[in-house]
Amino acid sequence: MATTEVDSRLKDFDLQGFHQIIAISQDKINANLRVRFDPELQPELLSFKHEIPMFGLSEATLDPPNVEVCTESNIETKRSRFFLNFKTGSYKYKTSVETGDVETLTIDGWKVPFFVAYDEQTLAKPPDSSHPDLKSKWAKLEPGKYSLSRIIMFLGSAPLSSIDWDRASCPGLSKDNDPYGMKLVCFKMFLGAYLSTLQKDPDALTLGYTIKEAAPDPTDKAPTFPPTAVKIQNYRYQPCSDTQQAINGITVPPNSRDAFVFMEMTGGADMPHDELQRKGNLIIGNMSGALVFSKELFFNKYLVENALSTVNVSFLDMANDLMKWVDGGNWDSDWLLTNGSREEALPDVKWTIDESKAKLSWKGQKSYNGLSMHRSTDSSLETELTTQPRANKIIITSKMKLGSSMSVHSMGGHGGAGGYYKGTDGVVNLTIEFVILADEDGTLHVQPEEKIDLVSADDSRDASLINLIFGKENHQVGDFIKGKLHDVVRTKHIGDAIAADLNEKKQLVFPGSGTFSYKDPKFSDAGDLLITLDLVGKDIEKDKTLVR
Repeated sequence: MATTEVDSRLKDFDLQGFHQIIAISQDKINANLRVRFDPELQPELLSFKHEIPMFGLSEATLDPPNVEVCTESNIETKRSRFFLNFKTGSYKYKTSVETGDVETLTIDGWKVPFFVAYDEQTLAKPPDSSHPDLKSKWAKLEPGKYSLSRIIMFLGSAPLSSIDWDRASCPGLSKDNDPYGMKLVCFKMFLGAYLSTLQKDPDALTLGYTIKEAAPDPTDKAPTFPPTAVKIQNYRYQPCSDTQQAINGITVPPNSRDAFVFMEMTGGADMPHDELQRKGNLIIGNMSGALVFSKELFFNKYLVENALSTVNVSFLDMANDLMKWVDGGNWDSDWLLTNGSREEALPDVKWTIDESKAKLSWKGQKSYNGLSMHRSTDSSLETELTTQPRANKIIITSKMKLGSSMSVHSMGGHGGAGGYYKGTDGVVNLTIEFVILADEDGTLHVQPEEKIDLVSADDSRDASLINLIFGKENHQVGDFIKGKLHDVVRTKHIGDAIAADLNEKKQLVFPGSGTFSYKDPKFSDAGDLLITLDLVGKDIEKDKTLVR
């Protein structure tokens, strides 16, 4: 895979207002169709026998169907071809009504593509007014439900289809055996009548029957990012160079990476009116598909408002624990960062999103003035949350400034004998990296990595104390802070929760057709999370019942 292609994918791709998308390559859908339509496991799905009065009879054994994304032009985004493939068979028709003579035409190896259109204008106008609820029945795609059965029900939908004879292949016909083309004309008339008959049934497929989808697995959990609206379109692969690519020594045609893209919105948000414009390749190399979470969804809505929404509160509690160590004195409460209570401080401890980052800037002070003594603490917390472009890291950096002072005045009040001052100031820099990794079994896990840097310290008390806290033995402070990261911030728990939420999403990709696994998660330059989808081969469950 060329480096320029990888760079282009992460640099150029833009979700353009959609919350998340699932892209499945043309090759991967066809590979699934070949497995699903296994002649030994489900021969009834490959049996074709139809008689149309006045037009004749066709009996055949089919090969598995295949789909082709229509990408003849950059603006072709709402059509595909679904192929009716005849393995062996015949077509019989009467050549003369008077004599009853019958012509038999061999149709072995014939391939007839059906255009299926899924633009909004077509979907809004059911082709048969006798089915007022046709749209709800044959708009088979529902948010988050993309089983292979549903793909077939949608792309093979007879009411959405028209025959594309220009792309048909009819081997065996020639000027010698069909000099006037009448045999092909008769077969075209037969298939036209066949399609018209099927279009009266809102659930019929161009394969000549209907299929029923199995009930969902009751153990499936709802995803963390449940889609509430979906659109489908094509996405064209554009090579980064004129060189034909080869993978494992096999030349890969560019159109194998053309994709069906399911664009989703969550939380009831309105679907963008415009189509997804081509900006960078989605599927490259030998990828089967891609799952993309927008920055708005994954960073803004999920990380900031959900998974990491309380991390600053945990940092604040950790700073308070460190202040007890820095201050070393006794106060009338355990809360040392503000004069008010902890609960009163919490409303100000929230992320604010600033373009590609989320930030927190917080300051607190606690003071006490007695007759001859003044005590105070000063603290600040500066935190940033970012994702690293072209890498797999979520990064939190936090800078804590902690200061404590106490001054005691002499009874004379003018700095006489008995007065003294002591104070401690320190700065702690923390970095937590949540690294998203793909395991060999195709699931993701998130590994937290912590770095603690004690930047500076100043103390007016004896040297042994400063050495213990911020000096030569500062590894003890580091161990203390690391313990707080594990116990208070709970970095491992956060990482596990993020991984679980991401892994739940893949159950919605072609359930029942095998298990999609994750590979190579990376953030784009725009902050979107791109994950490669790959198919782990498993036995295909027979989850469809022939009902016609």
